[in-house]
Amino acid sequence: TELLCTVRGILKKIKQSVLVGDRVRVAGIDWDDRRGTVDEVLPRRSELQDPAVANVDQVLLVFALERPPLDLRTATRFLVSTEAADLPATVVLNKADLVPSEECSQALAEIESWGYDAIAVSAATGRGLDRLSEVLKGRVSVVAGPSGVGKSSLINAIKLEADAASSSSAMASSGTPTLDNWRGMQAAVERLGLQPVGDLTNLGRGKHTTRHVSLLEVAGGLLADSPGFNQPSLDDLNVASLSDCFPEVRERAESCAFKNCQHLIEPGCAVREDWSRHELYVELHEEVKAAEDLARVRSASKKRREGSVRYKSAAGGVRTREALLDIKSHRRVSRRQVSL
Repeated sequence: TELLCTVRGILKKIKQSVLVGDRVRVAGIDWDDRRGTVDEVLPRRSELQDPAVANVDQVLLVFALERPPLDLRTATRFLVSTEAADLPATVVLNKADLVPSEECSQALAEIESWGYDAIAVSAATGRGLDRLSEVLKGRVSVVAGPSGVGKSSLINAIKLEADAASSSSAMASSGTPTLDNWRGMQAAVERLGLQPVGDLTNLGRGKHTTRHVSLLEVAGGLLADSPGFNQPSLDDLNVASLSDCFPEVRERAESCAFKNCQHLIEPGCAVREDWSRHELYVELHEEVKAAEDLARVRSASKKRREGSVRYKSAAGGVRTREALLDIKSHRRVSRRQVSL
């Protein structure tokens, strides 16, 4: 049963967001109008910032091999964002029918050398859809990636292939459906809940056909379809945790001479420059460090504006001054609380 719910005002006051995939407690249900109120958001076992989803088991990162061409820098950024959320990722390389088999094999080998599972698929020909369906079966997944790579087309292809295998309708007897057959198939759209798909722009960029995150039943599991975007946020990262988001670094870091090594120019570093993504790692390190420095400057500016003294009103209207101490540096935990 589906309910159209509003969120309690207290949740908005405490800035408690409600995400796709959240498990919630609903109160005040009106079964006639199918309405209710989200009273509480239950604890999350996982959360992803871009796209904003919760309680997923894995992330499917979809990239195109052509139209638009595969960009390893963008792929790395998506993978780092997924690693920061501590979620397993599977890389899906769509539009395999548009490139030679040698180029497809090279792209797969490159992604697998990074430490990730990679699948070459084609929504147009049906290649790799059976393997992708097995990955989705029985799990809660989210699909993410740039615009125009064919995320919604893949979801439609999996639905159509499953429908063709389980029904004796005219659509099933016509063989594996193609992208050209999808347009104008109003009956299939209504029956299977197919996602809208769009073409690329004249510049070869994807259009934002998917406008919001939605949770769908696909291949015996739940799959969150999300709008495409080219730059996932890295706000949750810091310099100390960045290296843990690269499987190549984690594999080599145990033999590194320094526990706090940044894997840049340190002598005796076991990670430096002998892996393919080192240049991309250095770029992201500089970006994250610049963001940390900016946050530090803004924090210092805020402290200067607030000053180092605060005023208190005493008996008789007398104002007294006392030092405004940094809670993290100067405040001590109450001994009464410690004893408890």
